Amino acid sequence: MHSNNMILKHPLSVRIFHYLLVISFIPLALTGLILFFKPFTEGAMNLTMHIHIAA
Repeated sequence: MHSNNMILKHPLSVRIFHYLLVISFIPLALTGLILFFKPFTEGAMNLTMHIHIAA
């Protein structure tokens, strides 16, 4: 196999950053949608807001 035909891999630090970004984006997106559409009662919305701010 020639060196110009090798598959480029990202370093471990880049992959860890990517997975941390994905893991933090999912709860923020879900709680953001819940806060935008407000489908729950006031108590549940308060809990959702606390989760959104803590994340």
